Amino acid sequence: MATVTAPAVTAAGTDPADLFPADTLVYAEIGRPGDTIDALAALAKGTSLADTLKSTHDKLDKLKNPAIIEDVRAAGMVPLLIAPEFAAELRRVRAVAVGVTGLSDQLEPRGAAVFLLGDSNAAGFAARAFLTGGSVRRVGVVNEVPIYQLRETVFPNLMVQDGKPAQAEAPLPAPKPNTGEPTFAYVPGLFVVGSDKTAMGDVLKRYAEGAPTKTLARAEGFRRHQETRDRPGLFYYAVPQSLIARVDAANKATHRDVEDDLYAGFKFLTNPKAIRTVAGSIAVGPETVAVSVAADFNPTVTSPLAGVLTGGAVPKEYLPSAAGKALWAFSVALPPAKDRAKALVALADALAVTDGELGMSVVAKARSAERGVGPDVFDELLAGVTAVSLFAPTKMVLPPKIAPLPMLVLHAETSESAALWEKHAGRLLGALSREERVPAAPSSELVDGVTVLTIIGPGLPGNGPIHYARSGTTIAFGQDRKLVAAACKGQAPTGPRATGGPLAIGSFDIARWMEPLIPPPPKVANDVKPPAVPPPPPPPQGPFAPPPISDELNTVQMPSEALFIGLARAARLLPPATVTVTRTNDVVRAKFRIPATGKPVAAAIERFLDWWIEARANANNPPGVPRSIHTE
Repeated sequence: MATVTAPAVTAAGTDPADLFPADTLVYAEIGRPGDTIDALAALAKGTSLADTLKSTHDKLDKLKNPAIIEDVRAAGMVPLLIAPEFAAELRRVRAVAVGVTGLSDQLEPRGAAVFLLGDSNAAGFAARAFLTGGSVRRVGVVNEVPIYQLRETVFPNLMVQDGKPAQAEAPLPAPKPNTGEPTFAYVPGLFVVGSDKTAMGDVLKRYAEGAPTKTLARAEGFRRHQETRDRPGLFYYAVPQSLIARVDAANKATHRDVEDDLYAGFKFLTNPKAIRTVAGSIAVGPETVAVSVAADFNPTVTSPLAGVLTGGAVPKEYLPSAAGKALWAFSVALPPAKDRAKALVALADALAVTDGELGMSVVAKARSAERGVGPDVFDELLAGVTAVSLFAPTKMVLPPKIAPLPMLVLHAETSESAALWEKHAGRLLGALSREERVPAAPSSELVDGVTVLTIIGPGLPGNGPIHYARSGTTIAFGQDRKLVAAACKGQAPTGPRATGGPLAIGSFDIARWMEPLIPPPPKVANDVKPPAVPPPPPPPQGPFAPPPISDELNTVQMPSEALFIGLARAARLLPPATVTVTRTNDVVRAKFRIPATGKPVAAAIERFLDWWIEARANANNPPGVPRSIHTE
């Protein structure tokens, strides 16, 4: 029997990133599990999630359908993760980390998940119990440490050909390690789950060395994000250039010549060779839930996206006018005037390639003297714009069969620059047409004291008329006259832009975005009424809105699509999220934040768990018929 040798360094002194090579593709860790659980507990303080023992039995006492007793109990197990007893034990755990060190030709990840158990006796006992029971067998030894894989018990044929029983004492064949199967190992202080024997052996070797060299923890790109890593919560890290190179190599090896649109678009917009590393965190606090990402760009390599994100701070007054009742809204400051036209043209060309546009690009058409405004005028137009706001209204008055588009608001440096846009907007919009015929001259109409111009012609974006208007240093484009006029009014006064703030700001209404995921109440036959549920508001209009899900809650056995319905219902309790983008030297940081004041996040989790119980009660039943009385 194999012996287990203790590693040279105890788990308490081990950095989890030291267990992975320096060229790890993707890495994630919870380096302070106790602090993370404490933050979650603070978020749930004062709600039923804080005392799941009481809240679960309160629900059981009021239960009218005995068939869902086990579902109520199962839902009550989720908040146990923040119970004080569990939190106290988790504080003894050193860290949990996952690293992806490679990809197969089928894009299957290769790597390991490591659990540095620290001083937690309960975690070590759980690891021993898992490997002792169940369908787990020892399949080999790596670095003098036994490794295990899942195996079903196989009973050999005990009958020989002549009908006589075989030797009952014949030993069963020893299991062999299979490639590409989850592999487990345990030594005091460390539990590892690897994608295969090789990945497992690499982790065990580094752990036994005690002070390994050339590890991820010592990589220069990884150390740049140490400040983010030190915070409570989930930390993640990736090397896009290496990751995409592995994906492209796998696609080439398996002759997958057609790339996913999103994947191809990311490559064109960012130029992965320009991104040295990406890192971020998911952090929870008593008054906020935040997701951050930081990209470290190489200044010697051009990137269309990084080239645009070089402006000053965008005035915060730009966003409220756009985000009044918007599905989403975003305002970004543009690069300095000397670099503005070049950066915007590069970004527009990358977007055109992403959309699969062939022939002359939109930018080339706009710059052409025959169809657009000519290169000199076009560059002058771009140089006069200091910031751009883009937003998707939740409601627009549109002609039939018109595809909704986001609204665009340009913030010019001077009123003269805005007037130049107004003068040439007709020809610019004509350049966007898919038809060779130039649209007619714009018509005008006075809307709420603002002169709104309209251009009509075949092949325009959205297949309908485009309206635009100017007021002071602002010019707006859209498909609804009233919204275009409103977007021009009440803008920030002219003057120098703010300094020292984010170069981009945004707002995102999670609930309105997810409302289309909620289907209408199901129709019920035989006069059986379904349980009463709040009617969803009308789905928002706007680009990129997800399509409704057709599956009804009562006809599915909890598929992933049905889970989105529960999430959409829970999201109604969340306030709008905010987005900020900042840049320091070559590092661009984006932060997505949900204010948690008033416990909306905890309330949303409570609503989702209640929905889960309801969904389980109705799964595979005729609508409105409780599971306890349903008969086949």
